[in-house]
Amino acid sequence: MDRAKAAFYWNTLTRLPEIIRFRRNPYAPLAELQEIQLRLLKRRLLHAWELNPLYRQRMEAVNLEKGYIQQMTALGDLRRFPIITKGDLSGPFDQVISRGYRIDSLIKSNTAGSTGRPLIFYVDHNERFKRRYVGVRNNLNITGCQSDDVHVLLSHYEPLEKDEDFHVYKTKLINRLLFDIPHRVVQISPYRDMHFRRELLEKLQPDGIQASIWDLYSLAQSIKKSGGASKIKPRLAIFGMGWMPDYMLGEIQEILKTEIRGVYGSREFGDFAAQCQYKRYHCSIDAVVIEAVDEQGEPVPPGTVGRLLITDLYNFATPFIRYENGDMGTALSTEECECGLTLPVLPRLEGRIADFIINRDGDRVVPSFFWNEWRQEVGLEEAQLIQSDVGHLKLNLVVNQRFNEDISLPRLRSIYTQKMGDIEIDFAFVSELEREPSGKLRMVKSDLAKSYLPHDR
Repeated sequence: MDRAKAAFYWNTLTRLPEIIRFRRNPYAPLAELQEIQLRLLKRRLLHAWELNPLYRQRMEAVNLEKGYIQQMTALGDLRRFPIITKGDLSGPFDQVISRGYRIDSLIKSNTAGSTGRPLIFYVDHNERFKRRYVGVRNNLNITGCQSDDVHVLLSHYEPLEKDEDFHVYKTKLINRLLFDIPHRVVQISPYRDMHFRRELLEKLQPDGIQASIWDLYSLAQSIKKSGGASKIKPRLAIFGMGWMPDYMLGEIQEILKTEIRGVYGSREFGDFAAQCQYKRYHCSIDAVVIEAVDEQGEPVPPGTVGRLLITDLYNFATPFIRYENGDMGTALSTEECECGLTLPVLPRLEGRIADFIINRDGDRVVPSFFWNEWRQEVGLEEAQLIQSDVGHLKLNLVVNQRFNEDISLPRLRSIYTQKMGDIEIDFAFVSELEREPSGKLRMVKSDLAKSYLPHDR
């Protein structure tokens, strides 16, 4: 057995009580979860105060002392701490990485760079441990996977050689014992086109499919274009890596004839929220702290969309404390969910700040407004918004037989001007919308929204 594998098993054995807690925490009393979260948060903040140059400097700049951290009694006390952006964490290595870590003991990682320059950061053994077991819980347990499922990964999840068509993974015994999850997982190469991947899925006929939202949508469209005939009928489809309007999610569910559930996370934190059978995102407050704030950094009222701030409770090497990840959503709700999970719920997740439209008053307009029920009314299959300045929108339209130019275009102008004010709108008819190199379809492209990104402030 090599040293890395031996270290993994030793770490698993010594932290077995913590793994068991990860398994039971989703059903633990809320007060107990909140106590765990506060304890981990104080530990996280004290470590940053003592050993991380960047955070020590930022805390001292707002007159925060070690004693304040030790006396914290509620999450609300976190409001005094400064907000951190990607730009802050792009500084010199010796300022960003906590003291006492050897670079060869850390795993180098980075964000995708979809909203600007990629952020390079480092993951320590605590973070790897958290991602492994909280990730298993969110991706496979909360979403409803079962131990006898054949589960297929359709996107970038596990390392795969470029010349491999697929790889079969046997679930580790510890995960099978503690989490009711699939015993066999098949990773299909993301380097192959959708036609190839679909053919393999037709042969495998999996019980569960997990993919980026755009790969799931591409798969559904491939089946739809071939007349709907397919042996691919998974009991469960799990999506992540992006926001998509509800009507598209509905199309995936209808075409694949499956239950569809989402997982929310990021490169910086792993997956920290997952949808239950009632389509509510339950957040792992035993691993992260989530806040929603306004432009001044103050908490937004319940139900109001704000900028999301995430604090990771496990990564001590590159701390993420009150880190603005570029997403928009509401504050967590502690209302009971019928599914029985006690983890708080993220009521609304509205996507990236970069995917918002800016009106003449300089306000962000929530993108879900643009994909409402009226899409069917005017005869649209798909639409893409492009904004280059405040007074101008371009709409790329994929239309169907219900579209009537004399009726539909005036209706579209009316809908958009009601929300955006006096604005010039150009329409372009296309046979299909252009995808990004990654295969993702960006429903909204706004040059203006980039000025609202955290790393630009």
